Amino acid sequence: MPNVIKRPGTPVDDLPIDEELIRDSVDATLNMGLSTSTRDDIDGKTRALIGHMNLLLSDGLGTDDDRSAGAGGTSRAA
Repeated sequence: MPNVIKRPGTPVDDLPIDEELIRDSVDATLNMGLSTSTRDDIDGKTRALIGHMNLLLSDGLGTDDDRSAGAGGTSRAA
C-alpha cells in the first residue's frame, strides 16, 4: 500500500466571501410572501441571514477603525 499524504484543504478563513450568494439570499428573503411561506421557510432564511451576518462580522470589515460600527454602534437618545 503506497504512502498517502493527506493535505488539508484551504482553511475556511482563507476563502473569499461570496457576496453574490449573500445578495441573492437577502433578495430571496425580502421577496418572501409571509402569507404563503411556512414557518420552516422563514426559519431557514433567518438562519441563513444570521450565518451571512456572522461571516461578515468575523471578517472584520474595518470595525476596529470605525467606532460607530459593530456591537457598540451609535446610541440613540431615549
